[in-house]
Amino acid sequence: MRRSALFAVILAVCALAFAANPVPAAAQNVWVSVGALLGEESTNQAFLTGEVSLPGPWSLGLEYQGKEVAVGARWGGNQGFYGQLGMSENGTRVEVGVWGSTRLSSAVEARGWFGASSYLGSESSKLEFTGRAEAYVPFANSLFALVGVDGIFVDGGHKFLGRIGIGTYF
Repeated sequence: MRRSALFAVILAVCALAFAANPVPAAAQNVWVSVGALLGEESTNQAFLTGEVSLPGPWSLGLEYQGKEVAVGARWGGNQGFYGQLGMSENGTRVEVGVWGSTRLSSAVEARGWFGASSYLGSESSKLEFTGRAEAYVPFANSLFALVGVDGIFVDGGHKFLGRIGIGTYF
């Protein structure tokens, strides 16, 4: 956990340095956010996530959480489908699902995802249903706060993690 926290602090400093030199609004098609996932004490971990918008309705993303690195793609303008491939010591996890976004105000955007995931090549892997809701709240030129909740539902049980971070647009 200590190494993850140090990594998150270093990345936050880098994000703030980039924010000091904002790019024109027309070029704001890349964003990066760093923060913490908060749940029970043993599940707290740092995260780094980012997304690059591609021509057309495609976006590519990368996410690091203390125990997993994932790459993903999403399709659609304000709603559509997504897929994610996560790699960790538990193996390779595949997730597919649907996503959508909406404006809560002229400045605040919210996004939500709901999908199913499982580990490849593991007979003991159970199908997990995952959900995430995030809001992006701008507070300075190209900086925003990211707040949200992640939910994992498996075998009749569930786990929720809060998500809080700071991000910037490029």
